[in-house]
Amino acid sequence: MKPVRRQEWQESVITYRRSPLNVGRPVDVGTWRSPEHLSLKAGCLTWSSGDQWRTIDPPVDLLDKVLKLVDANDEVVAEFARSYGLISECAQHGLPLSHSRIIGAQPDDEYRCSVEGGRRPFVRVQRYRVLARRVRAILNLAARLHKDEDADEQDWIELGYPGVPTFDVICDTWEFRPPDREEHLDQQRENLGQLIDVWLDQCGFRPRFEFSADPDQSFQMVASGLLGAVAVRTMLAVARSDGLAICTRCKHVYPPKQKLKAGRNNYCPDCRDIGRFRDSKRRERQKNDSRQVMDE
Repeated sequence: MKPVRRQEWQESVITYRRSPLNVGRPVDVGTWRSPEHLSLKAGCLTWSSGDQWRTIDPPVDLLDKVLKLVDANDEVVAEFARSYGLISECAQHGLPLSHSRIIGAQPDDEYRCSVEGGRRPFVRVQRYRVLARRVRAILNLAARLHKDEDADEQDWIELGYPGVPTFDVICDTWEFRPPDREEHLDQQRENLGQLIDVWLDQCGFRPRFEFSADPDQSFQMVASGLLGAVAVRTMLAVARSDGLAICTRCKHVYPPKQKLKAGRNNYCPDCRDIGRFRDSKRRERQKNDSRQVMDE
């Protein structure tokens, strides 16, 4: 099966609608810090404990920059790391460092797990290439599944599966049978969704609330570090959305399909029709009330 190309990402609408050649998303999930100076030694990035740390504000096209690391050499990867920070994975489990974060921890609190190297920490350059390949595999699978096409087995293998996930379906007679084509595609969508969901959880993706005089600044979605920013952007690309919104009616979080407008109600797909109908009736009543006031 031929590999998925960026053109197929465009056809599946997982690229950014304002920049169809890119998959990046302008979503704000916070900043992170990284050492001011990173050295490349024997395939590893190292830094001194006495280094100054700087704050990194990710660009819109962060995901596109990550994808360029698939086959990049060590020097190119090191330059990316100097610009956008470290992949913080724990030495004990090989998972995002935030997977062991204490609930309610503040940004500068300690983690239970630690990075490789202990007091002489380092990050393997290969981790960046692995991340890029996993993101590419996820986007490849999403592109095919959005078009109701069979996914490439190699992409599933890249994500740690032995092959394309499939399992028998139980029928009305309580007997198992092989899934039909649509059921098989639904199984793959479910597996890909679960994989992304676990990744987001490991990266500390969650809502954060601060009691503020400015209501627009009190609530935000946050994730931990470079890995968290990449995971959230990958999720939005798969969801074919530019961000997250809260439905005015049911209060559930949903991925909007178009840019939200300030001062207007926002509705999820389930509430859209009734929400817009009620809004139109409300505007009509307000218009009639204003006419009565003018007549008086």
